[in-house]
Amino acid sequence: MDTKDKIGLKDKRVDKMLFVRNLVDTDIYYSPMVAWLFFLVVVLAIAHGLVFQLAFSKYFPLLILYILGGYTVCAFLNNSFALTQDALIVINPNFPFRQVKTYPLSDIRQITIDKSKWKWHFAFCIFGSNYIAIQTADDTKKYFCVGLELDAYDENLTEKTMDSFQDNLKGKGIQTVFKLDKH
Repeated sequence: MDTKDKIGLKDKRVDKMLFVRNLVDTDIYYSPMVAWLFFLVVVLAIAHGLVFQLAFSKYFPLLILYILGGYTVCAFLNNSFALTQDALIVINPNFPFRQVKTYPLSDIRQITIDKSKWKWHFAFCIFGSNYIAIQTADDTKKYFCVGLELDAYDENLTEKTMDSFQDNLKGKGIQTVFKLDKH
């Protein structure tokens, strides 16, 4: 597959967070929030008449609450991932959920790649519900990555996809359960 046909969205904040931690030799799987911003602008442009009426009415605070609510949901649901030789790193560069969580590959028992059954986030122009569940001996944590998609040949927003993420995990000996192709 030729990656030069992909749009190749990245999130430079993820790169900076990894650089500060001296993690420069990584494979990064971005879940960029800019995709949500693009879809939000398109929807608001299509509904510009309604948006214009709301902006100059007593309901203006509702429009602001909608945009802030959408940002908050999207900020929570957009985690990126980086793989090093010996660790899986989860990065959320979005305020107020900003975090970097490192999982040594030797501690990971299984990774499940799936999508949520919930669809309520569509109301905020968030089109996707993919997540990665990381199971260790002690716990299982779920990290949403709505901007990281299945490989759609030349139609992906990011260069690296869920498929390439799974292949790279398998190449490192991590057991994966890939449920996205079953939906």
